[in-house]
Amino acid sequence: MVLLAGCASGGGGGDTTTRRDAGPPDLSSPSSCEPACIPPEMCVAGACVDPGVDADMDGIPASQDCDDANGAVGRMAERVCSGACGAGVEQCSDGVWGSCSAPTECDCSDGDPPRSIACPGCGTQQQVCMGGVWVDDGSCVTTGDGCNPGESRGGTSCGMCGTASEICDLSCNWQAGACEGETGECTPGEIDEEMESCGSCGDGTRTRTRSCGAGCSWGAWGSWGSCSTGSGSGECSPGMTDTETRPCGNCGTERRTRSCTSSCTWGSWGSWSCSGEGTCAPGSTRNCSGATASGCVHQVCTSSCNWGACQLKPGNACNWTSDSGVNGGRYRCCGSNAWQFCLSSCQWSTACESGCGCGC
Repeated sequence: MVLLAGCASGGGGGDTTTRRDAGPPDLSSPSSCEPACIPPEMCVAGACVDPGVDADMDGIPASQDCDDANGAVGRMAERVCSGACGAGVEQCSDGVWGSCSAPTECDCSDGDPPRSIACPGCGTQQQVCMGGVWVDDGSCVTTGDGCNPGESRGGTSCGMCGTASEICDLSCNWQAGACEGETGECTPGEIDEEMESCGSCGDGTRTRTRSCGAGCSWGAWGSWGSCSTGSGSGECSPGMTDTETRPCGNCGTERRTRSCTSSCTWGSWGSWSCSGEGTCAPGSTRNCSGATASGCVHQVCTSSCNWGACQLKPGNACNWTSDSGVNGGRYRCCGSNAWQFCLSSCQWSTACESGCGCGC
């Protein structure tokens, strides 16, 4: 049975005591104190107590403690109570005890139907009438988890290496309590991440992580990841070179460059510079030179801007100069022992001469 220490006060000298003395409170009337308590004291379990007192040092003030003299009893409790017609159960929540569930009907006759009364653990006890008296039939049948309100158990690990107990609630079921005594700096398995700027102009980011170990302390940081492309004001990385090209001259390529400055912006473009040009413009012509050169032949510039081999000019049928460099020395067979000479007009003669002895 829970007993709460009472309070006493009285007038000086021979004044009559007007407050409950320090003896055990009258638990038959747990919610009333006679005479009434003087604020800030309040009536708890039939005794006037200071609401801020914590006599059993369990962290629960007397105003909310179901038994401030017992550190094992906190905000919830259950106890057996007695009435004129048998035993019952009463429950306490936040220091306030409820009414006793003891039966109010005492008389019975043999053959009356069995009755059920409350018993600890939110249970029911069946009773039968024997000789005009209600007697228990069997044992108390509990409900829920069958625990007693306010009871605690366990001590499972939780949070940052803390401990959580289970508390039995007023419906006699176990409920997880708060995590207490956390001494670590993190929860095992937790991942921590940090980020920093990177890149030549600091417009990128990179990250690294660390994990919380079984001892609830952070492990070493891992390596930094790769630098992501930033979206800041930098448009290039210092030392980077940009190049533009365009055609130039005879099959050449013209180039100009610019470089990225230390402030991550592009510098000015340099001058154009043409390279890789050929010797001529595609389709252009020139007279051939050398032993076979004559007005009958010329060279044509190819698509790669280089001179091609000597060839007859359009409309010419032959080259007046022979391969050995003799003007008018080029001929061709036009029949048996007959030939034609190439004229200076770059056309073959119309006459076919015979008796040349030239192998025709």
